[in-house]
Amino acid sequence: HNADHEIFQTGLPGFPDNSHGGAWDGRIYMGNYHSGLWVIDIESLMVAGLEGGNKTDAHMDSTVGYHLPHGADGAPLDSSYYDFGWTPFIWAAEHYKGYTYLSCITTGLYIVQLDIDEPYGKTIPS
Repeated sequence: HNADHEIFQTGLPGFPDNSHGGAWDGRIYMGNYHSGLWVIDIESLMVAGLEGGNKTDAHMDSTVGYHLPHGADGAPLDSSYYDFGWTPFIWAAEHYKGYTYLSCITTGLYIVQLDIDEPYGKTIPS
């Protein structure tokens, strides 16, 4: 699958609160083939709503970050069915314990971490 999502509880000691005032913050981690990983804030899209307003501005505001791996180590794959000329070719993103794992069909595995996700790699105190 190309996208993963994570809901973070906010307001706990030692953890950031990047929410819009709620008790949670949510992000989508989306692998986009030749355009790499995109991290999108769910709450920002909800606040912008579906009616009226500038959709381009709403989408820009909801973009938390992106990662485009370099293509120097990759080589286009020969295929009769697909054009693998894009390097890198991120086809999956999985978020787990503060890290995002990216699978590239031409260059291998990447493990990245968004700075605001770093605290969530720790155990949440009860």
